[in-house]
Amino acid sequence: SSGINAEYGTPVGTMGIRGTKVFGELSSDGNSISIVLLPEADGLLGQISFTNGAGTAIINKPFQGLNNISFQDPPQPVDFESLSAVRDAFGSRFDTLDTFLNTSTESSRVEEEAEEEEEEEEEEEEE
Repeated sequence: SSGINAEYGTPVGTMGIRGTKVFGELSSDGNSISIVLLPEADGLLGQISFTNGAGTAIINKPFQGLNNISFQDPPQPVDFESLSAVRDAFGSRFDTLDTFLNTSTESSRVEEEAEEEEEEEEEEEEE
């Protein structure tokens, strides 16, 4: 068993999703994709594997993703750092996120929890 709960093929590549929320967009011409991994409301985080003609990327951090990747581009994960950075990168394409997460209050809470968890991990690494 690969542990993948869902697998989606696109003209750009194949995305395997395990236990998580993913927000993304395939360009209207089908030649590029942008995706981002979102933490669940309960703080759990799954994983995305993305494979195209140039390799495979594992996305397993909150607000990590791929931005404007084509079939020939090596998939290099981008750390957006926060929900607001994701919004900046995706622009108006990300306007539906609040609906996706249920409410803007929920998205703010999710972002705050992810940032707190990241700070705790950094403190543990320093010790």
